Amino acid sequence: MQIPLPGRRRGFTLVELLVVIAIIGVLVALLLPAVQAAREAARRMKCQNNLKQIGLALHNYNDTFNIFPPGGVSTNETGWLVFILPFIEQKNLYDQFNFNAGGYTSGTGQVGRNALALNKMDAYLCPSCSVTKMLLNTPHVVETPEVISGVVPWTSHYYGIMGPTGTSVSTGTYSINTAGSHGGYAQSGIFPFCNVSVRGAEITDGTSNTLMAGEISWINNQTGTRFRSWMRGCRTNDWNNGARNVATSINTPGVSSFNSISFGSQHPNGANFVLGDGSLRYLSQNINIGAYKAAASKDGNESVGLE
Repeated sequence: MQIPLPGRRRGFTLVELLVVIAIIGVLVALLLPAVQAAREAARRMKCQNNLKQIGLALHNYNDTFNIFPPGGVSTNETGWLVFILPFIEQKNLYDQFNFNAGGYTSGTGQVGRNALALNKMDAYLCPSCSVTKMLLNTPHVVETPEVISGVVPWTSHYYGIMGPTGTSVSTGTYSINTAGSHGGYAQSGIFPFCNVSVRGAEITDGTSNTLMAGEISWINNQTGTRFRSWMRGCRTNDWNNGARNVATSINTPGVSSFNSISFGSQHPNGANFVLGDGSLRYLSQNINIGAYKAAASKDGNESVGLE
């Protein structure tokens, strides 16, 4: 009986392997941008959800007190992000704040109420931004008085709108108080500087036409965005940590005035904003500056809109 010989086994040639590897490489190169775009879309959606929560909290605050919270209180240097804590299911944290007079770092070892900013607030952080702790003028440099027992407090990427500065698209110029060394502060937004609260009836341009808060989650190569503790409010005639002027276009680098650091984000070519009616808008960094400033004003009666 003749035993059949095994058939000849044929393997891949080197050329065939190289072709397969090349095809796989091309497919990966085509797929990677799509994966990255999908991930960024998810991060941007999460950021919008954060602003949606903030907008709802501000309206719940307004429904409760018939007024929006102030951008900050100068006597205790506490900001509006603290005041809305009970409306984002953080009442236990809110109840720990001592609202007596004194700076935000006043107290033993310069801790004060700033120590409560060691609590991370995910709703105040854009997932596209890698910087989640307080910074000073440049990335990776922190200000010693604000560090709590060697630990750096968490920051926020969402800021109220103090209002626009400069020339209006209608007539005249926007109202601004130029006091202090941090660039002054606008007075026609929903969060006009220290100790001032705005009622819904004062938003005469319409809540659906007026920006209430937006992102500052981008990193400026020259000055950073100078992220600070999320609980910080304002100091009379000086700085405002919880809100910013709309003085320049979105993602404008090199703005040295603390109160006028431009809104911007790590998202492509724009940033998220929540309007006075709680709706969300993604504004392009190429938006007409006149329309952008008009939307930052609650009562300017400008002739342009965001559309």
